[in-house]
Amino acid sequence: NVWCAAGKGTFGTDELVRRIQSVDLASRVTKRELILPQYGATGVAAHEVSKQTGFRVVYGPVRSADIGAFLDAGKVATPEMRRATFGLGDRAVLVPVEVVMALKYLVPIAVVLLVVSTLLGRLDLGLRTAGALALSLIAGAGLGPILLPLLPSRSFLIKGAVSGGLLLAVASLLGVSAGSTAECVAWIFGIPVFAAYMVVNFTGCTTFASPSGVKLELKFGMPIVGVVALVAIVSWVLALFGVA
Repeated sequence: NVWCAAGKGTFGTDELVRRIQSVDLASRVTKRELILPQYGATGVAAHEVSKQTGFRVVYGPVRSADIGAFLDAGKVATPEMRRATFGLGDRAVLVPVEVVMALKYLVPIAVVLLVVSTLLGRLDLGLRTAGALALSLIAGAGLGPILLPLLPSRSFLIKGAVSGGLLLAVASLLGVSAGSTAECVAWIFGIPVFAAYMVVNFTGCTTFASPSGVKLELKFGMPIVGVVALVAIVSWVLALFGVA
């Protein structure tokens, strides 16, 4: 999205100028005005764009649905058009996108683990593994975004881990159980860490996460995620061979 791209610099002054010049926009239009998404303002220096291309930058409304009214009003935005919200509806509409993105790596992982389990005569473990991955998907791509402001901590990794832990607790209360101690350890560590990874990817969709804050969280948080994931993997292998 524009907010994420602007924060990472891929929707910024240099890229915008390069695109304008690469298509020779000045020779194709008579007006010297660009209407850009308001969310792109963090990455675009309007005065530099004007200086290098001759095009004046005008920032449109936050929501694309307001573009028509914005143009009809002579490109004058109302305070409501400028107000960035991130309520339940804004977050919920992004859940399908998060699910699709997560399935790209969760499905291959589930298939591989299911095949390995079946070949070693542990189809039961493979099916429970697929179920555990489904729980992590619900926690990370569903509950995480929806419950975002209610989850503790400013850290998205912690929010995701809590979301995964909550769903794991609910599953336990409903009578869902692992086949062994090692498998139980794998789910206790694995479900929250998968959920945490999914929720930290949600930072690019929010209206308040800063690039510097995200980089800092990834720098210190991802090594911990790696260690926790390793514990889950080792525990799963032990469960596969019936060691514990």
